[in-house]
Amino acid sequence: MYISTARNEIGTDVKVIIPNYLSKSKYHNYGNEYNKQIRAKPAVLYTGPVIHAIFTVKVDYYTDAKLVCNVTGFPIPTVTWKHGNKLLHTFGNIMVVQNVTNTTAGQYTCIATNDDVGTSQVNILLEVTYDTPKTVTPPIAVFVMIDTSHNFTCIATGHPKPSLIWSFKSYAQESTTMPVNQRHKGGQVLTLFALKTLESGILTCAAENAFGVDEASVEVIFKNHVTCYNRYNKGLTYNGTVNVTVNGNPCKNWKIYHSQYANYSEDNNYCRNPLPNEISKPWCYIGDNYLFTVCNISACGIAKCFNATCLNGGIFIEEFRGNHTCICPSGYTGENCEQGPSFKLAPQVILKDKITVDEGSSTSYIPCFAVGIPMPTIKWESIDADSGIYMCTARNDIGTDVKVIHVIVKAKPPILHTGSIIHAFTTGKRGLLYRRKASMQRLWIPNAYIHSISQDDQR
Repeated sequence: MYISTARNEIGTDVKVIIPNYLSKSKYHNYGNEYNKQIRAKPAVLYTGPVIHAIFTVKVDYYTDAKLVCNVTGFPIPTVTWKHGNKLLHTFGNIMVVQNVTNTTAGQYTCIATNDDVGTSQVNILLEVTYDTPKTVTPPIAVFVMIDTSHNFTCIATGHPKPSLIWSFKSYAQESTTMPVNQRHKGGQVLTLFALKTLESGILTCAAENAFGVDEASVEVIFKNHVTCYNRYNKGLTYNGTVNVTVNGNPCKNWKIYHSQYANYSEDNNYCRNPLPNEISKPWCYIGDNYLFTVCNISACGIAKCFNATCLNGGIFIEEFRGNHTCICPSGYTGENCEQGPSFKLAPQVILKDKITVDEGSSTSYIPCFAVGIPMPTIKWESIDADSGIYMCTARNDIGTDVKVIHVIVKAKPPILHTGSIIHAFTTGKRGLLYRRKASMQRLWIPNAYIHSISQDDQR
């Protein structure tokens, strides 16, 4: 019997070898004498189990894990498994753990045994990975015309794969009933059908798995079609689908121009008028270099009201034989704007976060748009005029929204003269604000210069 012992700083392993000697007689006849010789058979070596395995296995939550124990030894060892201190009814060198969770993760032990020789064991750690849900493509707030539909997309990541739950809360009816809808692509796309303006509200997409929830909510406003343009607001409220100019030119999509008005005018090629102070009716882009013209839209008729002043901020327009016309702010109706809106919306400012203007360019007008019911008032303020930081604030009786814009003046490259030493200094003026009683205001910035002088210039 022989003992083989292996030691390191972690532990000790011992194996036993028992040689088995077998003999056989062979006789040779030399005359009358027999000479007996004994020859031994080769020894049969018995070896204890030796295990080779990967000590750590990682898998995603709810996926299958395969634990492998490669075992050698003679006689052939039998293999059993334990999870923690619990003996499992699994035999063989491969252990499959299905739908791994926190409960089934942890330490597994592979035990190899052959009779009368020895036992070996190895611990294998099974780790499970997971991610909380994260909405990577949230739905986007939109205006949806009555009798049309719109697709909202919500895409989320996470392990396990999160389920998507859509919910809706209307403004007017305080109802959580979802408007008429259809769902596609496993719930990632929701189609809402606009049937009533009173169904306007908040749409929420919730991504949920066993480890958390991520929500994204947007405003969805159902609007009646305005098929003509109002001459007094120059078509600011027009939301029809005319996309042809007075000359018969087709309108281009607002988005492809990367215009500062593109967000205001949505992702379509319909006529709109985001600049009622400068343009007299709805318009659209028709060519390169921001070429545009007005659209072929009829003016709305003017309804008269009698012997009353305009209410709720309505604007008195004209008087004819005792009659007058009231232009009502958004959400108010009636001949004298006496009917309040069926629901109210907090302001939402639409403004870029930064804009670049060239040094020495003509005066720049930066519009600040805001939507809300009642129509919000808008105010420009300077946070740091020297650094070009301005703030646009929109307020109504529901709430306040604020956006900040950074106006960057791009300097012209200085003209370098050979032998000259250049000194540069910067001058700037505080931006002036231009106000009007509407849902848009513009920030007026006079010419900003960065002037360079040299010794030659000083002469």
